[in-house]
Amino acid sequence: MRLSTLLYAGLLLGTTLSIPSASAASPGIIAISHTYEAKIRLNGKVSHTQIQASDAGQAKKLVQAQFGPSVIVLSVKKVD
Repeated sequence: MRLSTLLYAGLLLGTTLSIPSASAASPGIIAISHTYEAKIRLNGKVSHTQIQASDAGQAKKLVQAQFGPSVIVLSVKKVD
């Protein structure tokens, strides 16, 4: 899984998180990737970031995996 670095001096820069397509890992499987926007609270500041994922649940899990317990995901919506 490839995750972009999103923090610089404790601030979110809005870099896109992405996952590799399943077809790259398993040639017989086709992955459908969509762009989602997550509204998050991190270190007391509200920010938005875009995530490439197959569904909103996966987008939320990617954000939580990147930041750990310090992030609160306020909302996730599909943008494409």
